[in-house]
Amino acid sequence: MTLEQFKQSSAKIGYKLSEAQVNAFVKYMRLLKEENKKVNLTAINEDNEILKKHFYDSILLAPYLDINKSLLDIGSGAGFPGIPLAIIRPDLKITLLEPTKKRVRFLLLVKERLNLDNIEVVNDRAEDYAKVAREMFYYTTARAVANMQILAELALPLTSVNGTFLAMKGSDIYEEVNAAKKAITLLGGVLSKVDEYSLHNGDMRSIVKVNKIKQTPINYPRLYSQIKKRPL
Repeated sequence: MTLEQFKQSSAKIGYKLSEAQVNAFVKYMRLLKEENKKVNLTAINEDNEILKKHFYDSILLAPYLDINKSLLDIGSGAGFPGIPLAIIRPDLKITLLEPTKKRVRFLLLVKERLNLDNIEVVNDRAEDYAKVAREMFYYTTARAVANMQILAELALPLTSVNGTFLAMKGSDIYEEVNAAKKAITLLGGVLSKVDEYSLHNGDMRSIVKVNKIKQTPINYPRLYSQIKKRPL
């Protein structure tokens, strides 16, 4: 995907990028490639792959998000999908949650260099952050973090009642989603839908939408070791 194709694809989903936004994506890509030489941020290093598999993939979440809402990006890593969303949706208040200090330093660098005032960076794990930010976010999301059973227990305690958890997944995830239905229900959610879409080269991706309909029981989330060892 070239930069021009990225701009065209963004426009097709309803986001015609301004010159300032295009420049922000170019600067972000430059920072990502420079810092990736020092810190393990991504295995994707080519411009066309970054534009397609990181930037475009991330902004495909934007049409799901109402205006002026809060969003928590769990396990943000190098900032996906949170930073691309912050660039094209300045109305959103986005929190990037990342447990690794080296990646947190990169996220803070991007925030500063791109002047992204709508971003907050938090160095914490989701199960610990839930102790201070329980049910505070209208939207929660995670991209390439864990399977749905684990993700549900990490995300739904942080999602507000009447809010939405949006999991960004690969293809062929129906078995994984079905296995997570019990956990989703127990944690106060209900599976709304699974949307499939393709990237510029035909690679398939999915967005799993879970609505939060009631409060999560106070004993969740558990310690991560317990979540991983005995998924709900």
